Amino acid sequence: MKRASIQETGFDRIFQNVELAAGYAKRHAASARRAGARLARFLNRASCSPARVLDVGSGSGDTLLELAEHLPDAELVGVDLCQTLLDISRRKASERGLDGRVRFEEASATALPYDDVSFDVVFSQDTLHMVDDPVRMLNECARVLKPGGVARIRVIRRSWLLSCVEGIFRSGFTRHEIAEMLAQTSFEQVAIRSGLLYVTSQARR
Repeated sequence: MKRASIQETGFDRIFQNVELAAGYAKRHAASARRAGARLARFLNRASCSPARVLDVGSGSGDTLLELAEHLPDAELVGVDLCQTLLDISRRKASERGLDGRVRFEEASATALPYDDVSFDVVFSQDTLHMVDDPVRMLNECARVLKPGGVARIRVIRRSWLLSCVEGIFRSGFTRHEIAEMLAQTSFEQVAIRSGLLYVTSQARR
């Protein structure tokens, strides 16, 4: 099955409509919290205590808000291009008294407004298939990652069967495509896990 762009699936229109974007945030809040808990467990197993964490495509904000409970001393930054999602995320952070430590900023995943080697952990969930230049996004994630830092990226696997239920799965990637894209980046020690294609890697310096 040939990969479809996010525009071809029509999924991108969700983020251009306030009500649809708010509905998306509500539907995905629980899965985002689970992602935060999984990331916390992963970092704990790796004995990693990051000072700065970046969530690329932070969506509803719940991943970082969950992670804040596990990393009380870390600075957490989320970026997204959807103003509705950013507003929702900032409100949640404020309600929990976390707006001083958890920030949500408007930025493109392919042009991150941060210095090189400025984050200990870069995380992204189900965002890579939404950008026009996924290799550029991956290279941006590698660029801002500190030496020895960890990038953990969950990628939607392209599936004909699942696309019959939700068209977004036509815009995902195969394991081979992910490996080919990673070969064009500065990441090393790459591990690609099956399922939804979790990519765990370090930046080469």
